[in-house]
Amino acid sequence: MTTEITDDKKSRRLVFYDAGCRLCVAFARRFKPVLAARNFQLLPLQTPGARQRLGLSEAEWLDEMRLLLPDGRRFGGADALVEISRSYWWAWPLRAIANYASGRNALRAAYRWLAHRRACADGACRVRTRLTLHLPIVHGWSAWKGGTP
Repeated sequence: MTTEITDDKKSRRLVFYDAGCRLCVAFARRFKPVLAARNFQLLPLQTPGARQRLGLSEAEWLDEMRLLLPDGRRFGGADALVEISRSYWWAWPLRAIANYASGRNALRAAYRWLAHRRACADGACRVRTRLTLHLPIVHGWSAWKGGTP
């Protein structure tokens, strides 16, 4: 992956991802050819000058993927995915969902959920949980089952 921000008009649709996240890097590698075919350039968020160019604070810098268009518009997270989907006819279901406020909110929530847990993909935050079923104590259980109390 190139780590230089170019001013070439054709490659100025910049998609920034977290190069410190194995899941993000895997997605970037997988989709690089598909994105490159539509003149999207993948760059790590850690690229020198990227945070300033995107106008991000230190606190929000690595929260989500970012998209920077040639006209200066910026998108993040699910909104970036929806904007990228405009370049692919086969991504129409994503755009259709995003056309409704509730659909866009659901996409944003799903993206935030995944982004918040992306380190878990490597098992880094694996928590052992056990499903327990809490049933209320039923007095006269045998009567409730049809028997006598």
